[in-house]
Parts: sequence; structure tokens; C-alpha cells
Amino acid sequence: MKKSLNPPTGCLEYLGLMWDTQNNKTFLPDRKIAFLKKDLEQITRSGTWSWVSGKRLVGKLAFASFTVPLGRLHSRHLQRAARNLPQHQKNHKYLTPPKALQECVWWLENLQKDRQIFASVETIFVTTDASDTGWGAQVNKRLLNGLWKTNQTLWHINRKELYAIYQAVLLTLTQLRGKRVVIQSDNKTAVSYIRNQGGTKSVLLTELVSKILELAYENEIEIFAYYIPGVFNEMADSLSRQKHLADWHLSNKVTDLLFKKWGTPQVDLFATAFSKVVPIYVSRDTTDKCALFIDAFSRIWDFDLAWIFPPPGLMPRVLAHLNKARGTYILVAPRWERVFWRADLRRRALDRPICIRNLQHHLSDATQNVPLPDARNLRLEAWLIRGGQKSHLHGPKKTLNYSKDLGESLL
Repeated sequence: MKKSLNPPTGCLEYLGLMWDTQNNKTFLPDRKIAFLKKDLEQITRSGTWSWVSGKRLVGKLAFASFTVPLGRLHSRHLQRAARNLPQHQKNHKYLTPPKALQECVWWLENLQKDRQIFASVETIFVTTDASDTGWGAQVNKRLLNGLWKTNQTLWHINRKELYAIYQAVLLTLTQLRGKRVVIQSDNKTAVSYIRNQGGTKSVLLTELVSKILELAYENEIEIFAYYIPGVFNEMADSLSRQKHLADWHLSNKVTDLLFKKWGTPQVDLFATAFSKVVPIYVSRDTTDKCALFIDAFSRIWDFDLAWIFPPPGLMPRVLAHLNKARGTYILVAPRWERVFWRADLRRRALDRPICIRNLQHHLSDATQNVPLPDARNLRLEAWLIRGGQKSHLHGPKKTLNYSKDLGESLL
């Protein structure tokens, strides 16, 4: 392929797909649509397929799913059926299962649809959880929960977790419409089924994912699902169990050491009267008359130095809000392997992160003044970061070395 075109064009074929940057969409080339249509019509007309034709069709549809919305979701019955075709007679014709034929018809009707190249700018952040008691969800600042009905208590936990996500989307549909939605769940199966648009192992879970994704597609919602460890999913967990929400607070010994290194913050942006680390603080409690203001996300941040220790599930939203902020911040963040927002945090860093150890002695619930039960299993880091758009962050003059896993340690 040529490295450049003369004259320039806003629409070209690359890697087997059409890319239209002027209209922000990608789609299948006409010849690929024609080849796929021929294969699909042959199977739907005859009602039969072979091991060879089945495997070939499934492979082509897997590629087409990059541009056809919900294409992977509407390939699951075909994949299951193709996997069960006998290999010893690869060209022998077998009846195509009815549900697989239905998916062939769906593909014939949707082959020419396109997908956006770039997602919507505005993002809504969702965390969900399910327990034996019920389900809970946080959609930006809105809190939702519900108890299980008698028949639902018998469901497998994977089904409950997906149902929690479905309820979160369904009950906030007006707020989510036309937006990019980042969902965090502490159930890896639920996350996997949403990211992969279902699966071939569980028909029941795929059907529930289908309800979620079809609802999202009808309302122009683009969903991105990520895993969050259960110990950090405390907001949604407390909602699902209908229990008290802990007010996380680091000991004075820890904060004094951090302030000595980086300076004393002007304001604590995520606090209560019990957990504040400096006199001036922002609260989420609308009845708190002593707070500087209510809801840290309700204003653009502009501070010489501020303290940010949010509930862990809010980390993606905090980093997104920092794009509009100015100033410098001490951010206390959770740490787990392959967390999706860590690269953004590293780009903002003004110094190496500090690992806060022995949390069983230094992390407590400020409302009850007791150590957090799971503190021993948590990993926290303190970062000195800056606000502003990611594209405008140039980093410190000396490149920070992140070859070591945790940088400096504290306590």
C-alpha cells in the first residue's frame, strides 16, 4: 500500500476495512459485503452447511464484526453450531440449526451498517456489584440498589452481576443516552461477556448480555467494561448489601510524611468532617454546612495543591475530571495489575509514586474510628500529579524511571 495519496482523501481502504474520517465511520468494502452475502444466502436458501463452509463463514463474520455493530453478539449460535460439526467428513452437508439460520438472516440485514471510529467525548462512569442480598450501582453521583426476588436468589453469581449492570443501564437510560459509558464490575466473567459480546459457554449469560447491548445500541450508548477488584469496589458493594459505607481515612503519620515531601494541600476534595486531612474540605453530604462546597465534580478544580483520596471506583472519573483542572494534586490511588487508567496517571506524574504499606495500621473508617477489615489486602499509592488535558502534558524535564514496580515506599 502507498504511504500517501495524491490528492488527499478522507475515505480509504486499510487493513481490509473502509475508513471514512470525514464522517467518523468504518465499514466493510463493497466486495467483502458481496462475498459474505453470497455465503450467507447459500446457507439460508439450502438450510445446510458443511464443516468447511461453517468454519469459513464464522471466520469471515469474526472479521466483519470489527465494523458491524453487535456482530459478535449475533454470531454466537453460529459459532456453537460450527464447533459441533463433525470433522471426519469436512464437505458433508448437515442441517443448519434454526438459531444459527436466524443469525444468518440478521447478518444479511446488517452487513452494510457502520461503526464510529471515535467514541462520544462525554463519559458516564458506572460501578456495579451483586451480593446474596441484592444488587447495587453508582452512576456518576446517582446511587441505585435493589433486593433479590425469591426466584432470583437462586441465580448463579455471574447472572446476578450481569443483571446488576442491566438494571444500572435500564434505570438511567435517559442520562446515558448518546454517551460513552465506562462500567466497572468486580466479576471477571461479567466483564468478559460484555467486552466479547457474549460467549459460547453460557447461553443464559449471552442472552442477558444481549439485552444490555441491544438496549445500549438502540439508545446510542457505547459501553466499555473493566474489572475492579472486590476490595476496591466498596461503594457498589455497600449498596448491594445495604450496609454502612466506610469513610476511608489515612493516619496522620502517613499524611504528615507525604505533606513533608510534597507540601500541605489547600483543600481535601473527597472528605467528610470526620475524614478530612486539612481544615478546608469538599463533601458529598448535602447537609454538611462546614464543607467548602458539595460534590467535588460539580466544579472545575484550580488549586496550587489539593488532596484527592476518592472511593477507588471513582478513579476513572477523577482522571477524566483532571483534564479540565489546573494546578497540582496529591492523589491516593489503588494499585492492582493491569488497571486500565494507570497509563493516564503515569503521564500526569511529577514524581515517582509512593507505596503506602502496613495499611492495617494506617487505614481506617473515620465514621466509626475503626481499622478497615480488608486493609491488609489493599495496596495504595500516593502520586504527585498535575491537571490539564493529557495531550498537553509534557512530563518533567527528567524522564521518570518506572522500571521498578512501586517506586518509593512509605512506612
